[in-house]
Amino acid sequence: MKDLKLFTQRVGLIGITNIIVTFKGIILLPILTKTIAEEGYGIWTQILVTIGLISPIATLNLSPAVVRFLSSKTDKSQIKEAFSLIFFTVLISGTVFTLALYLISEPLSTSFFKFSSHYLQISSILVLITALNIVTLEFFRPLGQMKNYAYLIILRTILEIVFIAYTVLSGYGVEGAIISLIIAAVIVQVMALGIIFSKYGCAVPRFSHLRPYLVFGLPILLLPLIGWIIHSSDRYVIGYIMNVDDVGIYSAAYNIGAVVLAFIAPIQFVLYPTVSKLRDEKNFKGARSYLNYSLKFFLMLSIPSAFGLSVLSRELLLVITQESFTEAYLIVALVSFGCITYGVHSIYSYILLIENKTKILGFIMGFGAIFNLALNIILVPEIGIDGAAISTLLTFVIIAIFAILISRRYLPLKPDIKFIGKCILASSVMALIVWKISEWGTPSVLHFLLEMVLGIGIYFGLLMALRGFGKRELDLFKKMLIP
Repeated sequence: MKDLKLFTQRVGLIGITNIIVTFKGIILLPILTKTIAEEGYGIWTQILVTIGLISPIATLNLSPAVVRFLSSKTDKSQIKEAFSLIFFTVLISGTVFTLALYLISEPLSTSFFKFSSHYLQISSILVLITALNIVTLEFFRPLGQMKNYAYLIILRTILEIVFIAYTVLSGYGVEGAIISLIIAAVIVQVMALGIIFSKYGCAVPRFSHLRPYLVFGLPILLLPLIGWIIHSSDRYVIGYIMNVDDVGIYSAAYNIGAVVLAFIAPIQFVLYPTVSKLRDEKNFKGARSYLNYSLKFFLMLSIPSAFGLSVLSRELLLVITQESFTEAYLIVALVSFGCITYGVHSIYSYILLIENKTKILGFIMGFGAIFNLALNIILVPEIGIDGAAISTLLTFVIIAIFAILISRRYLPLKPDIKFIGKCILASSVMALIVWKISEWGTPSVLHFLLEMVLGIGIYFGLLMALRGFGKRELDLFKKMLIP
């Protein structure tokens, strides 16, 4: 029970952190869309998508290996050597990728992007800094230092909001926003290194010891690329087939729908090192218990969120963006329900990871990437940006089905079907009531917040009336909130 309490509290801490990170996007969305409009927001989105593609690859996918192998380590000298090895390896590889992006920015912008290469050149340094941020912050995860991780992520989020808002509102446009990201990441990187070096010190890297990490990480080296294709390639397809304005409109709606993923992120962060440790100890019953609990917790929060976002999508887009963005309301609904299935896929995928079945996971994600890209190429020219959202939904459903069916061979889970049914019923009634109420007033931030609070109250009230909560669930919520 003590371990479960700690697990629950860590999920709560990372959950709060992730909510703050999610609000960053909500706060910046109206600032960016109403200041730099559709075209500027489209450029901003494609820059973020490009950095999001290259940076994880620049880490050589070493961060999952760090979590997998250091979760049960306690010796400070081993931790120091591992950090120095991984950090300096990524420093070298990140520099190479940064220079490569800078050198090809001109032909890449000319042949593919529909904006100046100047933006890519400024952004290239973000590849190195982001890659270092990834592996540095990831070290806090297997060591159980969730507070340090949370504080640094929150600090970076606040710095990004303040710097981006200041530069954009001061007329520096997309360039100012990019420089803001660079400054915020550098500050957090310096602070993170200070914490790690003060506690563990720094060692001369022994690159001969890199092999075990590469053996684990290389089979899934393409997963960041595959994940990028699944999550972000639709922006490239839209930008190439349509124009950068459509990228901006689609991205705004997609980002709102993807808020549902805020509930899986804290679970992912804490769950992986926890079940990795239990697997190493051959505690399969304990691992299954944590996975089942995580699935139940995620669905309890994500299902009503998707219903609520769907019925309020048009109003939300009107409140935080411009009128031209409201045509993308259907995208919010499609993406939000797709994100539920992606979250389910994520939880089941950890079974394959702890069993070192990285090739199988790579196959599932690879198939999803090919399917998603092909469907985008087919649907976007026919039905526009809605086609990209349909592709996202179908892809997430398919990879979730694959992950569930294949992972059952190694560690079968038992989802609470009755509880899921109660969540869907309570969410449906809540959505209907909120939709009717939304027709009464004039769209505004205050009106939307009142609808959101009312929806939360109705959902949890109905769920309790349906006896969806038991003593165990209430105890777990108390553990999350009370240290």
